[in-house]
Amino acid sequence: MSNIIGNAIKFTTSGRIDVTLREIKQDLNNEVCLEFVVRDTGIGISQKNIKDIFNSFSQADSTITRQYGGTGLGLPICKGLVELMQGEIWTESIEGVGSSFYFTCVLDRCAEEEANSKATEVRFLEDLAKKDGLKLLIVEDDAINRMVIEKFVKLKKWQFVPVENGKEAVDVYQKYNFDIILMDIQMPVLDGYNATGIIRMFESQKSIHTHYCFDFLRLKG
Repeated sequence: MSNIIGNAIKFTTSGRIDVTLREIKQDLNNEVCLEFVVRDTGIGISQKNIKDIFNSFSQADSTITRQYGGTGLGLPICKGLVELMQGEIWTESIEGVGSSFYFTCVLDRCAEEEANSKATEVRFLEDLAKKDGLKLLIVEDDAINRMVIEKFVKLKKWQFVPVENGKEAVDVYQKYNFDIILMDIQMPVLDGYNATGIIRMFESQKSIHTHYCFDFLRLKG
């Protein structure tokens, strides 16, 4: 998903990018089949080249490689991962208009208790998105992921400080006050788990109450 969204951002200089998700099969035993769609209004792909985009080292043409970079391995890797999840991946595109990438996957249904926990997490995030004037620390080493988060935060007109690893996060945390910290897990120098643990230690010294949005952070952090 991150690779497909990253491509949409890279090849869309104006317009919009939409990401949708729906359940397409309900008769599976303790499993669910989901369909993800990423639509963009970017440069699109010609019908001549569209059949090859899931082949290794394939780009639409040499101009794309020179202008946007890339090795042509991202979509073949996506195809392999989707097939491991018993799914399919395909695309529809009009050159100069935009592209739609579809993929399906079969996943285990979560237990009812876990589903209720996830619903609580979603409600927390929905309530959070309604607040004004928030100050965020964004901790993410992947430039594309960071760009996506920053675009959303700018739309909300929230203040934010972006950093690229856990050590930078700990250093910045000690200098400023934040309402929210968005912490990635796998990062160089200091990962998200250890950075979260250090920040929790500082919070306990200041008697700051932390709300955990996700159960695994409560256990790990």
